[in-house]
Amino acid sequence: MRIVQTVRSVRVLRALRGLLTAAGLFAPCFALAGDNGASPGADSPPWDGTTFRRMVDDATGTAFDVPMLGFRLETRHFEKKTPAYRIKDSFTLWGPNSLEVMIDVFDNPDQLELSRFFEEHLAVMHTDKAAVTSGTASARNVPALHVEQPKAPGIYAQPATVFILNGRVFHVTCANEDDERAVKVYLRVIASLDVTKAAP
Repeated sequence: MRIVQTVRSVRVLRALRGLLTAAGLFAPCFALAGDNGASPGADSPPWDGTTFRRMVDDATGTAFDVPMLGFRLETRHFEKKTPAYRIKDSFTLWGPNSLEVMIDVFDNPDQLELSRFFEEHLAVMHTDKAAVTSGTASARNVPALHVEQPKAPGIYAQPATVFILNGRVFHVTCANEDDERAVKVYLRVIASLDVTKAAP
């Protein structure tokens, strides 16, 4: 039952995210930064591929590096009194051409260790062909699971990294492994992500 609910929750949230973004309904929630244009890269020099700046979400204390120019960050916070398998906060980083990185944040009320939380709540976000390996991530070099999700019909290869910081579980996804810029941004995000305060 929980797995079914998890699949529905994640699929519905991501589908709604796409539909509402396309419809322009997320506009009031966008945190514009970098070039301060109406859209990523509009009327501004292109990103040099190496210069980043720090972004901090005041509501959650989540901080990570983003490109200096040519991006748009969409931030969403959801009802906290929901099951652990539902997304509590999300950060979506758009580049000048497409979606680049998604950060989904989950609460961990039972304080499950990383691999158990992944198996119980996040494994359904990936196909059975995904390869999972251990490593480290974040500004604190905490234990992490790296998920290599292979390309499928109509779907880009989407690597992801899962780790726990300050009691919260972070699931960071690269939208397209074939997009050099997206990969560069993804690697910087998972290497720089930190939490500056306790979970709200």
